[in-house]
Amino acid sequence: MMLKHISYRLFWFKKALVTVSGTLLGTLRLYLWGAKLKGLVKCVGLPYVEFSPAGCVRIGRACCLRSARCSNIAGIDLPVTLGVLQKGKLEIGDQCGISASVIVAEESVIIGDRVMIGVNCRIADTDFHPLDLKSRAVPHSRGKTAPVVIGSDVFIGMNCIVLKGVSIGCGSVIAAGSVVTKSIPPHVMAGGNPARVLRSLGPE
Repeated sequence: MMLKHISYRLFWFKKALVTVSGTLLGTLRLYLWGAKLKGLVKCVGLPYVEFSPAGCVRIGRACCLRSARCSNIAGIDLPVTLGVLQKGKLEIGDQCGISASVIVAEESVIIGDRVMIGVNCRIADTDFHPLDLKSRAVPHSRGKTAPVVIGSDVFIGMNCIVLKGVSIGCGSVIAAGSVVTKSIPPHVMAGGNPARVLRSLGPE
């Protein structure tokens, strides 16, 4: 029993240390890469960031980026990764939580307030490469892009993929493991591959 309590306290000490150091260094990293911040960004572990000088990044108040293994028992496969390509725009609202997920904006990814993004998700507004074979053979050719909009109070479960041109309405829930290829209305639960509406949640 004593060893159990010692292990528990050591875990929380480690997590606190990772959170304090991650918050200071993570916020500094975001700032040096040109992100416009509304204060410290709580970082449990260091996020990975890569922003084009021509891009725009805004992160709201009281956001949390969970990148360290100790930050989420559901499993951390990689650090939170935020990427902006070309003249892309990435906006993350207030009080958002993101765990070990990748968000890439080449045109526009807008995330509302109080959005929860579960572990190991992928959100991208670009195909990265052309779908047409001849176009892919052209050096430096780029895929199609279309804006992604995620409304406030959305919960995206772990291991989801959100593709270009998608909007997810306020208050909706995306079930774990879903692939969102088309827009989802507000206040519904959606899931599957491709994701479809499963039932209404109704406004709170």
